[in-house]
Amino acid sequence: MQLAKGKTTSYDPKEPKRLTISVATSFPAWQEKSIDLLAQQYESTGAIDVKELTKQIDKKDMKKVMPFVQGLKKRLDAGEKAADIFARRLPFDEEATLKEIVPSLKQTIPKLEAVEITLAEGEGEGKTATPGNPTFAFENVK
Repeated sequence: MQLAKGKTTSYDPKEPKRLTISVATSFPAWQEKSIDLLAQQYESTGAIDVKELTKQIDKKDMKKVMPFVQGLKKRLDAGEKAADIFARRLPFDEEATLKEIVPSLKQTIPKLEAVEITLAEGEGEGKTATPGNPTFAFENVK
């Protein structure tokens, strides 16, 4: 199969397939650290000062931390409760919810033969699932 810019893949969506859903039970360490910094600042000043936060963030993490911080700041500015944002708890059991929708996925997605739900642990390449944001990967069944 041909993709954009000359990249190729061996996945063919018309063939029988397997879906792997990765679910994370904890947030990456850099997000936890960022949340702690935000919470401390918010509790002491009642607001988020992004410029002040940048002084406390390691330069090598800036590219991934700043969009995350901006997103949290937008949620606060939109009126979402600080306690809800900083607690970082899901109001549901993510893994159980995904297991419940497996029959619907098999009915809806053509030629889907198997669905596997895995726990994503740690950080790194390909491990982008966070609680509330699972990752989905299709592959052909051989």
